[in-house]
Formats: sequence, C-alpha cells, structure tokens
Amino acid sequence: MIKLFNSKLLIFFFIGIVNFNTSNAQDLPVGFVSETIVNHNAGLIGIEFDSLGRAYAYEKSGKLWFIKNDTISSTPFLDISFKTAECCESGLQGFALDPQYLQNGYIYLAYVIKEDSIPGNQLAPAPSVGRISRFTVINPASTNPIVDMNSEFILIGSNFSNGWPITYIGHVGGALASGTDGSLLFSAGDGASFGDDNGSDTTSYFQKSLDIGIITWDQNIGSLRAQELNSLSGKILRIDKNTGLGLPDNPYYDGNNPGSFASKTYARGLRNPWKLLKIPHTGSISQPGKFLIGDVGTNVAEEINILENPGENFGWPYFEGIDFEDINRPPSPPAVWKKPALAMRDAIFGNIHGNKTEVGTISLPGDNLSGNASIVIGDFYHDFASYPEIYHDNLFFGDFVSKNIYRTKFDANYNPEFIYKFGTLNDQIAAIRTSPVNGDLYVCVIDLSNATFGQIIRIKATNSNSNPISKIFLPVNYGTSSYIISPDASLSYDPNPNDSLSYHWELSDGQTSTGLKPFFKVGDANNLNYNFIWLKLKVTDSTGAFSQDSIKIHFNTQKPTVDNILADPNLNEYVDQNASNSAQFTAAVINPTSEPLNYKWEVYDSHNGHRHLVNVSTDAQPNFSLPNITCESGASYWALVRCTITSEKGLSDTKDLLFSKNCWGTNQTLTFAKPLDTTYNVNRIKLTASATSLLPITFFTTSGPGSIYNDSLQFMSKPGIITIRATQHGQENVHNIAPYKEQSLIVRKPRVNQSLSFNLIPSANKPASRLKLNGTTNTTDSVRFLVISGPAHIIGDSLFVDTLGKEITLIVYVAGTDELNFGFTEKKITTCFDEINLTTSTTNIDNPIKSKTFIISNQHLIDNWKYFAGNAIELLPGFKTQLGSVFEAKIAGCDEN
Repeated sequence: MIKLFNSKLLIFFFIGIVNFNTSNAQDLPVGFVSETIVNHNAGLIGIEFDSLGRAYAYEKSGKLWFIKNDTISSTPFLDISFKTAECCESGLQGFALDPQYLQNGYIYLAYVIKEDSIPGNQLAPAPSVGRISRFTVINPASTNPIVDMNSEFILIGSNFSNGWPITYIGHVGGALASGTDGSLLFSAGDGASFGDDNGSDTTSYFQKSLDIGIITWDQNIGSLRAQELNSLSGKILRIDKNTGLGLPDNPYYDGNNPGSFASKTYARGLRNPWKLLKIPHTGSISQPGKFLIGDVGTNVAEEINILENPGENFGWPYFEGIDFEDINRPPSPPAVWKKPALAMRDAIFGNIHGNKTEVGTISLPGDNLSGNASIVIGDFYHDFASYPEIYHDNLFFGDFVSKNIYRTKFDANYNPEFIYKFGTLNDQIAAIRTSPVNGDLYVCVIDLSNATFGQIIRIKATNSNSNPISKIFLPVNYGTSSYIISPDASLSYDPNPNDSLSYHWELSDGQTSTGLKPFFKVGDANNLNYNFIWLKLKVTDSTGAFSQDSIKIHFNTQKPTVDNILADPNLNEYVDQNASNSAQFTAAVINPTSEPLNYKWEVYDSHNGHRHLVNVSTDAQPNFSLPNITCESGASYWALVRCTITSEKGLSDTKDLLFSKNCWGTNQTLTFAKPLDTTYNVNRIKLTASATSLLPITFFTTSGPGSIYNDSLQFMSKPGIITIRATQHGQENVHNIAPYKEQSLIVRKPRVNQSLSFNLIPSANKPASRLKLNGTTNTTDSVRFLVISGPAHIIGDSLFVDTLGKEITLIVYVAGTDELNFGFTEKKITTCFDEINLTTSTTNIDNPIKSKTFIISNQHLIDNWKYFAGNAIELLPGFKTQLGSVFEAKIAGCDEN
C-alpha cells in the first residue's frame, strides 16, 4: 500500500510543492471578528498563557517570546536556537508552564538537539534525539520576568541513547502538558519515515542512527517502535518533573530501573502526536487526569484520541482511524486498541459508542467538509462571558491544510455530540489557545506565501451579548396550608460580566414582585382549592436580553421521603469478590399524604468523580445485579443503587445505596466537613476530610462551577451549587476503598450587604387601624413589608389592622439587586385599643387585655386574666372570677408586658 505523508510543519517548509489560496478576510460566524495582535518575522507554532493572562509564544527555531497586553517582547524571552536542530518538523516542539509557575518559575521545553557529533546540520536533515528540559524564570509574576539561562535541567535526552529517536525529517511529535497530580507528560512521535517503515527503511537515516547510538538494532523497526516498551517512540511519557524518572504508578514501571523507557511510558501506539491537551476538571492529587491527543495520520485519518487510563494503546501502526487496519505490517498487532473519538480526512467521522458515524447524520449533527486534513487540537472554551453560551465547554480544533476551525462537545463518555465548522482563517493554523482572562481564542497562523512570517490572531465577539441565565433557588416549595416563600435568584447570572441584571417575579395567583430575593405569602383562600400555582422568574440584562425560569408551588400536600433502601437477600456494604450480588430492592418510604407514588430505580457503575448508568427500572421492587466493582490501586470504584419516588402532585425525593468491594480486607470510613456557602471572589477554599485509615483523601467535583486543586476547591466566575466528593482509594492488601462522602455548597456572586432598620409609626401605644410603616437602609434599595400572620394587611406604606388587640407578625426586608445583597428581619407587634367595654363573656380577644385609657367589664372570668389600662379599670355589677383563678388589674396601659 502506498501512503501519502501528511505533516503540518513539513508543509510549511515545502511550500514550493503546494498551492494555497488565501482570501482577503477571515470567514467567521456573524458577531465575531479577528484582529492581528502579533506580526512576527518567523512562524509561531505554539502559544500558552499564565494565569495572569500573559502569553508565551514559541517558534520552531528555538526562540520563546513573551506577550503582555497583546504586545510581543522586542527580544526573545528564551533563546536556545544555538542548540536546537531546526529542520522540517524538527525544532522546538513543545512548551509548558508549571502549574505553580508564578511561584516556582518553572517552564518546560521539548526540543530536538543539535550537536556537532551528529552528522549533518540544520539545513541538511540528519538523525537526532529529542530532549525535555526545565528552565527557571526569575521573578515570574513580576512585570519583567527573566529566564535564568544557566538553570537548564535535562529531564529526558541528556545524550543520544536516552532521548526519543528521530530517524527522519518528521514524526517528531512534541507536546508537553502538566497532570493535575503535578506530573509532566509528553507526546513523542514514532520517529520513522512517512511510508510503511518497518525498519531499515531506505528513505530514513536508520544507518546513521545506528552508527551513533540513537537506536539499537532491536529498535530498528521503524514505526513499530510505537508498540515496543524498549523505546520512547510513539508514546505518551509521564515523568517526575523534578527527576525525569518514571513514576511508580505508571503502567510499566520497573522499580529496579525507574529511568527505563518502559518506566516512563504511560500510553503507546501513536504516530505523530503533535498536540496534547489536558481535559479540564479531570485528575486529582494522585491522578494526572484525562487528555486529548491530536495524532497526525497518513492519508487514512487524522485523529483526536482520548487518553483516559494508563496503559492505553491507540493501535498505530497496525490500526488507524476508527476502522482501518494496515495489512502491510508484520503480524502481532495489539490484542486491544482504543479507537479515536474523532477522525477526519476527506470526511469527518465520530466514534459514537464504538461505531464509526459520519458527521452530518442524525446521530452526529454538524458540518462535514472534505479536504486533505491535518489535525491541530486547540483548546476548550470555558464558561467565559465573551462568547455566547452555545460555545461554552466546546473544544475548538483546527485543520492546518484547510485553515478551518471546528468545534465539538463531548458527552460524559467522550462521544462527540456534534462537529461544526466555526470559521476559516486566511492562513494555516498551527495552534489555538483560550485566554484565561478574556476568554477569546488566540490562534497562531503561518503565511505559506512567506515562510518567514507568522501572526497571532485574536478572535473575539463583537456582539457577544448572551442571554442571561435565569434560575430559581427555592429549597421548599410545598405546604399543607398558607405559607411564606422567599425565592432566590442569586444563582442566575449573565455570561457578560459588564451587564447588570434585573429580576421580575410573577405568581399565577396574580402576585408580582421584583428584586433578588422577595417574599410572598402563598396558599390563601383564593388558591387553596388548587394543587399548585406557578412561580415565574424573568431575568433581564441591561441590553434587554432576558431568560425565564419557573417552578411549581404546591399546596395541601407534603413531600414523601425515602427513609431507607433494603435489599433481599441483604447485601453487605462491602460486597465480597465471589458473591452473586443480586437482590430485590425495596424502598422504605414515609408518605404523609398517602398519595400514589411513582418509582424510578437506577443502578450506576461509579468511578472517582463520575458514574455510568447501567440499569433502570420503574418497578416498586425491582431485581438488580450490581455491576462488577473493580479493585484498582490509586482509584475508587463503587456500585450505586438510587431510588427516586415522586408523588401524584409532583414532589420527589431521592436516596442512594452505595456498595464498595471487599478487595483488601480492612474497611474504612470517611468524615467530610461541609464547606460553608461563599462567594466566588474568594477564589478557593480548603476542604477538610479524613479517613479512619489515616490515608490521604482525594477530592472530585461531581457538579457545579468549581474544580479541585490539591485539597482545595477553586471557583469559576459564576454562581452555582457545587457538589464535592471525598474519596480514599484504599491501600493494596491493607485497606478497602472507602464509601465516598459528598458535600455541597452554594457559591454566589459577591454583593454589598445592606443594613436595615424599622420603626412602627409614632408609638405602639397609639390605637389605630391604619399605621404608617417606616423602614430605612443604607442603600437605594427599597424597604418592603409583608404580613406573615395576624389580622392585618398592607397597602403601600400603611399597615391596616383588621382586628385591634391581636398580635401581628411582619417581615421587613430589602429584596436586593444584582449588586446588593438581600436582608430581612421579623417584627411582632400588637396594636392597642383606645378603650374596651367588656359586657359579654370574654371571647376572641388575647390575654392580657390592654387599653390605652379605660377597661369597663362585667365579665365572668373562668381562668387567669390580666387587665392593663392607662387611666382606669371599672368593674361593673356582675363581674366575678372563678374560684381558684387569678385576676390581675393594673393601671399600666399598653406598654405593660
């Protein structure tokens, strides 16, 4: 079989054999524009950002440039061109900042070394090896950081025999990425020629490579090195960033030789993995996370691979794309290989649940554009405000040849949900990154009509106003009679941070209000005949864009609860290795209203911070077999049975039953302190959990706008409810994996607190049926009042008392705004009679009886009573008290307690 080679950077240097047309303007979606922020006299092939939003762009020659406020430095930030072998695909291959860069100043570079002892020079292709080095930046957070040129610490490739071999002009690979656990990963190419190189390929420099020790005879197998553990070629490497050695939890680690090629190997079976990107919010203090690999293919397919677990094999050179097998290779393909999530060449295909699915079909909507593709993995667009919401959490990736930028999104199992073209640029795309500050895409492009010219393009939205996100937070929305609700809009937000929001509330019984968190009294005589009414929230931004949310407010009902889940036969919390683990499950429920209940049972295979649904039933007492639970060092697995009950009126409750596996003998339990609700300007909070085994805790976020950094929770710039899972992975042959514990907290936008004061009319002593309400605050927010209980109602700023002498409870509150917090206080008052004439038996009046002036009575008191009057108490003939009762009369008036 004849294969056409395909390489991004190789095309850049052979522009004479390719005719590329350029247009006068970039083709971008309506509402987006591009602007050139850097014109450079060399092609920039990569860009990375620090957390301050400053960029670092590099060129293949070995020069690294510092970009601040979209302005490139006048001199290189770092220049290692004197030792970088730049030719064809070789050169400075990759660059990464340490996750703690602003503290430790560490930067990492992967480059092909140029040495006098290697035959040839940078203009005449020659074999070489790749090197990974760490440099230290002095004062990295300052306005003028400087690289210490004497600080280079070689992690891989100190000599010809211990780097990754490059026996031809391409297939170098070359991307660096940091794991969440602090490890350093690198994607190495197979270093072979472009054809079916099975060793001693005449188009390669295999003989020179053998002569100077770049490869040994058993490594002279061309592309097949990608499958062999005696070579770094075609691998994802994972090393200790301080030593360059392999890590003990790598799949092929050799404790007797941590510096061996096998010890450093994390995954294999790759051709030319030029891009490597960590998937956000994956990994932990002990796990590097999950990664996307952009593997440049032959004429068969360009691949985006998902690296989820150590030891995965992506099939090259035996397998390529989703369904291609190369029969021109020596027999012995890997028994198991992982298909890419996405493959493209003349058409684009997605891997949907293991099936090759063409883009543009019902199963995989999108734009299926033909063209001789060359994949460039870009970056995820996070939940910034600069782009409309449809782009949030999209992966943007490029095609070097067609100059197209695409976007896709993955489901929980990394099946692509769609693949759409985002735009087409004028020049070839070499790198795409998202700014952590403004959220815009920054794209390195190369002008193939002028090989000494490159640009960085910023793509931003001109009319990027997105509709606000409207969300009602109301934990209790049910009651048996009238009750007070205070719905909360503070989980609503606007993706555009400069837009202010207003809130309008409407109940279907006719009540309306405004503000962040108003109060309503629901369930009065006008709607108690209904099962529910609707509460609707409309959130509007300063441009007039709006969105709505609504929920039901239930009456005459109570919420059912799942008290417990029972299994018959009983299953231990720690299931045994060889047990059948099958049972009938029953929910013990508390159903105060005896309404009919609907059941939904779900069984999940749960792993670390996520879960996979494996079974569903709507039976009241279903039979399930638990999924097989894995025992794996450094990870946690559980089986989860979930029961959800829903009443006839729509109220639900859920309870989980969790199972671990009896892997290693000793059980352990966790305690996890609930984090306090906070605001997202706090940036991060420390999490506190412990295990009875005293082993370290690993945290995961299972939902909400947050991520884990070591043992801390860090926030995104939006509100939400974040759920965190605390896990302990066990200790092999000692402790079992612990059942996880979860806690949730609410993160809100920071708002200004308001002070609130309240005075009730001139005096509580003054008898009146209409009292003026007087409330003040230290802001412009209006003070509002609501009668919770008692015979009164409010019109405007006046309290109308329906029956004097009764206790009335008021809520005095400020509802809050987009910038001001809500606040409230509760006040109890009793309005006083001017005078009272009690000539009948005492009924419908509170004890004690109070009057500003006179009490006149001829009552027959049969219990203990108190009369308080301001001027006089006159007891008429017929007044008497029951034997044994206590009667107290006092000239005290309404102020007496």
